[in-house]
Amino acid sequence: MYISGRPRTQHRAAWRLSDALDDYPDGPLVVTILLPSLLAAQAGGRGRFEVDAETAADALQLLPVAALLFDESKALRPLVNVYVDGVDVRARGGLGAPLEGAEMIRVVAAVAGG
Repeated sequence: MYISGRPRTQHRAAWRLSDALDDYPDGPLVVTILLPSLLAAQAGGRGRFEVDAETAADALQLLPVAALLFDESKALRPLVNVYVDGVDVRARGGLGAPLEGAEMIRVVAAVAGG
């Protein structure tokens, strides 16, 4: 079946893309998330993710290791540090502060113990 002169599968893919772009009038906020090797191992060996998100919290919640980053009350675990373009999220207004564009989020897991 053809719609608008395109095979149905091509039209469906174009429709999904246009719908996604409608949600972001200035374009999607694609952020890159980098995980340390220990978390990457828990994420199926992937240490780099690209996601569409408006805040660092939203981006991190999309990861397959979100349960390791956040506790039951959705607060960041104490030994997890998050940096957006090299700046600690606490200095940027916290995880809920809006992202400004295609930024890089780096998760750093602190080591503690004796």
